[in-house]
Amino acid sequence: ALTALKITNRGRFGVEPGKTLTLGAAILSGGGTNRGEFVCRGGTVDFLSTNSDYTVPTNINLAVDTNLTIKSLTIPSNAVLTHSENYWFELHRADLTLLKSSGTALDVQTGGRIDVNGHGYLSGRPGSGPGGANGTGGGDAAGGGHGGQGGPSAPQVPGRDYDSLLAPVRIGSGGGDGMGSGAKGGGAVKITSYGAVVVNGSITANGGPQGTHGGGGAGGAIWLSVRNAAISGAGALQANGTTGGGAGGGAGGRIAITGYSDMSAYSGSIQAVSGPGYGTYGAGGTIYQESAASGAGGGTVTIDFSNRTTTVYVNLPPLTNAVPDVLKSVKFILSNGARMAVGADDWISTLTLSHSNTWLELGGRTLITRRLTVVDKIYRGGVLTPAEISQFTDSVGGGKVVVLSSGTVFMMR
Repeated sequence: ALTALKITNRGRFGVEPGKTLTLGAAILSGGGTNRGEFVCRGGTVDFLSTNSDYTVPTNINLAVDTNLTIKSLTIPSNAVLTHSENYWFELHRADLTLLKSSGTALDVQTGGRIDVNGHGYLSGRPGSGPGGANGTGGGDAAGGGHGGQGGPSAPQVPGRDYDSLLAPVRIGSGGGDGMGSGAKGGGAVKITSYGAVVVNGSITANGGPQGTHGGGGAGGAIWLSVRNAAISGAGALQANGTTGGGAGGGAGGRIAITGYSDMSAYSGSIQAVSGPGYGTYGAGGTIYQESAASGAGGGTVTIDFSNRTTTVYVNLPPLTNAVPDVLKSVKFILSNGARMAVGADDWISTLTLSHSNTWLELGGRTLITRRLTVVDKIYRGGVLTPAEISQFTDSVGGGKVVVLSSGTVFMMR
């Protein structure tokens, strides 16, 4: 066993698969001007076992690059849990399982952070990832996509959206390089907790810092899967896209919070919005919330653009690398300038367009729902088109929303 392990000044110490590190009573510590990083790559570490109630040290980053199962995790002020950066390929994601079922299994304290900002795909021509955007040396560069499309920058095509709405695990895509570099996408965090979760600090998977005359990076993914326990706190969950430097902004990422017994004591923020570009925002991302009582696939998807005006969409299904989510029991809420486009005939539980500046592009498709609410008006039956609903558009023609009345049977071929 080691007697001490100190990692300083951006030093990195990793434990590879098949290797074992025994620290025993030794103290893992850091220091110096810049933090060091302890990296879990799949090896065995004695203080990170299924019996461990682990507190992350305040002067070092703990990077989790693989599946890690421990009893409980505390992240105090000035402590950081992350994963290693990705570049051209998706190699690293943080996947934590916390086994403690009585009391608090995850405690992110005020000033503590789970932070994978900018740890997604690299920017480029085009940017890396399924939603990587393109750019030119002349300065035109679009934003990366993930939860929605990236911000456009004519003549460049914005990055496409991808990943599951209900169980997101993909890192965010990079923006296009223009006259300078674009921004990287955000990383990805999945936490499965058998006990209560308290977030007074932050869990963030935002795109990377703004490049110089390049497209913004898309937000990554956060999936907080709680096994019938409460979530509380006043912190922040974010998977935001980042600013395009004189180019298109990065799209919002995806967040899912599932299986919880109660969230009434959580007063913090949950956000997946686009970063601004040079007058061209990307689309916002998606936020899925599913309580234990609502059951698997019975939650609510919220799409909120935070009134950031754009011409691009969150697409249903996503434009590339789509996961076949079953949405028949899922409620959708579009608010604050949100734009959703229907790319295939589909069936959802309910649809709410909360504000007059929210839009549904039908694209010649049929969307079936049990109830439609547009601003303050509720529709409980009928076939509706842009001729009846001003918030509907249809660039192809023939698209419609079928609102089932009670007792209606509708066969979709």
